[in-house]
Amino acid sequence: MRRFLPTNKGFTLVEVMVVVAVIALAATVTAPSVVGMMQRQRLQGVSNQLLWDLRSARQKAIASHRSVTVAVPNNHSYTIWTDTNGDGMQDGGEVKTTDIAAQHMSLASDKSPVFSPSGMITNSAVMTLTDSRGQTATITMTMAGSIVLQ
Repeated sequence: MRRFLPTNKGFTLVEVMVVVAVIALAATVTAPSVVGMMQRQRLQGVSNQLLWDLRSARQKAIASHRSVTVAVPNNHSYTIWTDTNGDGMQDGGEVKTTDIAAQHMSLASDKSPVFSPSGMITNSAVMTLTDSRGQTATITMTMAGSIVLQ
């Protein structure tokens, strides 16, 4: 008995259109969650960097036996400076300004914390990062020197 093998290999137009429709549907369902995840990761990354910089400023105050001040001059950067001459003012060479690397994110602080050489914080402060969706990350500093990300 003779078998007939199909000579045409490949997919029909209908099969290709069904696969494209399934992929489009899957992309439509998953795209918003991926975008939200990316925004959450961006907020977490910037807040972890700020937390690291604040803890480093505290360590620098202890190691250098000098006060270190953190200021928020605007809503997209913060300044960390060591008072090397003890006059309580920012002088040339004492200032390190860090811009927040993420777009559509703002930083606010209720006070400018000053880390003393003992590691204590003279002005305990609360810093809040807010992204474009209104999600926030809060860093709380206590007088005892504790710096916590919430």
